[in-house]
Amino acid sequence: MNKILLVAATAVIALASAACSRAPANQQVLVSDNCGQDWRLIVVGDVVPAGTPGNTCYQKIEVPNYPMAGESTFRATFSDRVRVGANSSYDYSITDAIKFIPYARFIASGSASGNSTVDASKWDTAESILIDRQLREVANSAEFLLAEDIVEFNQGEFEDRLLIKLNEVLAERGIQLNTFTFVVTPDDQTRNMIDVAAAMRVCTTIETMSKETCEAILTARAGAARVTVGATGVE
Repeated sequence: MNKILLVAATAVIALASAACSRAPANQQVLVSDNCGQDWRLIVVGDVVPAGTPGNTCYQKIEVPNYPMAGESTFRATFSDRVRVGANSSYDYSITDAIKFIPYARFIASGSASGNSTVDASKWDTAESILIDRQLREVANSAEFLLAEDIVEFNQGEFEDRLLIKLNEVLAERGIQLNTFTFVVTPDDQTRNMIDVAAAMRVCTTIETMSKETCEAILTARAGAARVTVGATGVE
């Protein structure tokens, strides 16, 4: 009989300890009583419920409440179908876990019976689906890169415009980009053509220089040998 009472007392203490856990400031704690169909946010400092005994549909998820870093690399297309490599790095915050979780329901899988541990790979998947996909679609849209002349491309101005648009889209998903960079890398042939186009524009602004002379100069320059000085000497 004493053993039974001891086991019962231990169980009560364990339940009381679980019920007394409180939502920390560095996490957004979500709980559900119906297997993730509906979620409610526990205010920071409030007690996190342990769930009703026997309710196998109780779930708890701890969503990071601090900035996380991300990176995306993809092929981008400028106007006239000029293709380049694009690399973007950013840090982001999940600003509204209630908006976020419907777009990343797979995050909650495995969190039944109060298990709030989320595999790190699932956060990477969420980032890929919710941020990287939107980034590629918006960047390659008619409003952005498809309307950009690569010769006149202004990276800083483009980054600012793209960041504003991305945050408008991501706000619906409870996400905000805090810092953002967008760098394009043309291949050698494209880079050479950009240099030629830019040089031609400069050359034709010189009143004493005819278009034919400009073309002759650029042709001669393009055919000149390239000398590279490296650690082992001239190559």
